[in-house]
Amino acid sequence: MDSDTLLVIIVVALVLVLLVGIILVSVLQNKKRRQAFETLALERGLTYTTDESSIEARLQNRGSFDLFQHGHSHKFKNLLSGRRGNLDLSIFDYRYTTGSGKNSQTQQQTALLLALPDEALPQFFLRPEGLLDKIAAKMGQADINFEHRPEFSKKYRLTGADESRVRAVFDDALLVFLEQNPNLCVEASGSQLLTYTRRKLIKPEDLPERLDQAIKLVSLLSHRSSF
Repeated sequence: MDSDTLLVIIVVALVLVLLVGIILVSVLQNKKRRQAFETLALERGLTYTTDESSIEARLQNRGSFDLFQHGHSHKFKNLLSGRRGNLDLSIFDYRYTTGSGKNSQTQQQTALLLALPDEALPQFFLRPEGLLDKIAAKMGQADINFEHRPEFSKKYRLTGADESRVRAVFDDALLVFLEQNPNLCVEASGSQLLTYTRRKLIKPEDLPERLDQAIKLVSLLSHRSSF
């Protein structure tokens, strides 16, 4: 066996070992995450579901939120569901793929979906404002700003079908809360509210804090809502 052939065999073997290692690490990480979700469900009195068809059934009324309109190969995993007071809640991991082949990218995030009984929030979409959003706003694209809260307007892009109704629920208490909790994406429509940080899986140990944050957000949004 010549040296060139031996070198090719060594390189191929190393690549295979690397791929197997990556797969094993992913499997172990997923298993550890599932176990952490199971423990959290027991501690918090929630129901934990891994079956994707069951998760789809649970989330079938998730509406037309922007998060679910992108890419393909949509996958839902690690659903925690239950109630807090009069709120029906679902916490789940969600991923989707954009592009294809060598140009494909998979985006993952943990989302919290809360259903409010007998509530009709105005439709809106709040997300961190990036450079392209700032340029788009200067070119006349919609962005609801609050002149007396420049910090909020600097951090977030806010759009909604009915601006007057959106402004009615975004009072100072809510604006201050959002200023203090940057990088949130929040979508609302009717009785449902969805919140997440784009492209970020929440660590299981951080989920109780994020759930408290989401419940606080709901209370601030619905406090002035009489729709």
